[in-house]
Amino acid sequence: MRLRFMSKETGEELLHESRWEGELPRVGDVVELHDGATHRWVVEEVDWVFEDAPPDQKDDIPLRCAVILVGPEAAHEKVTEAHEVAADPHHDWRGRSNRRCVCGHPEDLHTPIRCTGKAGFCDCTGFVEATGP
Repeated sequence: MRLRFMSKETGEELLHESRWEGELPRVGDVVELHDGATHRWVVEEVDWVFEDAPPDQKDDIPLRCAVILVGPEAAHEKVTEAHEVAADPHHDWRGRSNRRCVCGHPEDLHTPIRCTGKAGFCDCTGFVEATGP
């Protein structure tokens, strides 16, 4: 999958990744972008860009890329280890669920009728908590 990391403030493209594998960054995640120097950024927004298609097309429209809008980490409150300890064992310090489904995706990628993992192409039809490692 193609990803474009862009500064939300300036619109400047910070990094273009043409062969991204695995989970996409989510809003609030801190990412390190290596463009010759290490910079840490906080994901502020994730947008999907689809190929151009006529308005009457009813088939699936191919995904062109994902645009990850980021802001500098320094502009956000730094997190200490004390904040990372969650009071609720089923949620992280941001309030997101840390439970995983049998399909391998986190609980917050699931809707009542399907999983939105793999860009919406996951075969899972609903959240079923995975047990064990």
